[in-house]
Parts: sequence; structure tokens; C-alpha cells
Amino acid sequence: MTTRSETEFQIGYSIRLEKMQAMLLARADRIVNFLQIVLSAAVIANTAPVLTGVVLAILSTYSFVWQPGGKSMLALAQKQKYENLQSQAASLDDGELHKRYCDLAESDSQAIGSLTRPAHMGEMIRLGIPPDFQLTRLERVFAFLAGDLPRHE
Repeated sequence: MTTRSETEFQIGYSIRLEKMQAMLLARADRIVNFLQIVLSAAVIANTAPVLTGVVLAILSTYSFVWQPGGKSMLALAQKQKYENLQSQAASLDDGELHKRYCDLAESDSQAIGSLTRPAHMGEMIRLGIPPDFQLTRLERVFAFLAGDLPRHE
């Protein structure tokens, strides 16, 4: 059985992870949209039309298939559900809190692997628990781009 403090940690971690994913995906969506506009103008200006067209097709395919804007909105909505649960935690007994957490976790966003350890470390730091691991360079880059690079002393 999971303890209350473990459940509360998981709720905080989930809030942080969903927030980081929402930010990273929103930024990816904005940069892809911006590049599509710039490259469309380059096609119109007849500047390296084949290369520009290929890059534009790749960006359009990425945007259509991956849909980072939509996934960002879903992650943000999930984060808000976790925040609501966190605000109700004091009025719930241990079993009910764990049950609601498990129910909510079933609809989590698909986690971006390079954000899971930074979110875990960030939650440890928030709770005053010294992290017992270091982030890889890739994890630090992803956490920075997601707007939440954890720092500890």
C-alpha cells in the first residue's frame, strides 16, 4: 500500500510533468507554425524552392501527425485536474486520495521521456528532499526548453 506522502509526491510530480509537457509542446507548436510561415514566404519569393518545399512538407507532416498544440492543451487540462486534487487532499483520507490519484493517472498524457527525471528531481527539491541523481545533458536541455530546469545546491 502506498503511503499518503508517496501519493502526495506523485500528485506534485504529475503536476510538474504535465506542466513541463504542456510548455514544451506549446513551444514546439509555435516554432513549427512560425517556420511554416517563414518558409511559405520563401517559396513565394522563389528562394531555393525545392529545399524550402521539402522542409515545409516535413514540418507540415510533423504538425499534422504529432499535433503538439492539441497535446499541449490536453496536458494543461490534466495538470489542472491534478492541481484540483492537490487542493482537496487535506479533506480526503489516505485511501480516497490514492484512489482519486490512480483514477486521474489513467488519463495522463504520454510522458516525454526526457522530462520524467527532471520533473522527479524538481518535485524532490520542492519538498526539500536532496536529489540522489544527476540529469543528463539531454534531460537538462529538455527541462530548460520546458521552462522548468530544476536547480539544487
